[in-house]
Amino acid sequence: MRKLDLTILSTLIVIFCSVSVLVAIEYLQIMHVKNRIIARNGRDESRKALKAIKSNTKKEIMTEYIVKDGDCLSGISNKFFGSGVEWEVIAEANNIDSPDEIQTDERLLIPFRSSEGYFQKGTASWYGKLFHGKETASGNIYDMYSYTAAHRSLPLGSKVRVTNLQNGKDIIVKINDRGPYTKNRIIDLSYSAAKSLGIIDSGIQDVKIEVLSIPNV
Repeated sequence: MRKLDLTILSTLIVIFCSVSVLVAIEYLQIMHVKNRIIARNGRDESRKALKAIKSNTKKEIMTEYIVKDGDCLSGISNKFFGSGVEWEVIAEANNIDSPDEIQTDERLLIPFRSSEGYFQKGTASWYGKLFHGKETASGNIYDMYSYTAAHRSLPLGSKVRVTNLQNGKDIIVKINDRGPYTKNRIIDLSYSAAKSLGIIDSGIQDVKIEVLSIPNV
């Protein structure tokens, strides 16, 4: 009787092991197929997930750019962000897998991301008489008495609200130049803009920049 019990037990163990092996093989096959699907569609799924996260935490201000002959993504990135390394941001927004995919006359969406539109906090400075009457990066002549400013990456023609974080004063200026080129400064204001904010004497001041509009390029 004891010998029979051992035989039955051994048989049950063999059956259990066989079933376990078959289940494991089937699981591995399923995972293999799943991984192949993920590998094939991973980029798209990652983008969807990334966009879902962003939609919950951030808004995007979009401007449109028409690709010109000789353009490349890094060059377009440099035009908008002041650095060519941001080309992946543009690629992601337009579902571009390779930087070589863009074509002349193609319309690209350029995203500017933030939680309340685009905003920055940092140090502002101003420039005046030395540059008065000279050409700006936009091609316009700098007028120190106009409400304009220089920014490293916002599209030229953008309108932004600049708030002095010390006294609460705010003004609206148009971005028509590039700069500032001094480290740790985020915007260079015209003389009149700086005067209205009360930063002529100090020369620099902590401010908040909020984008109100971005033009089509």
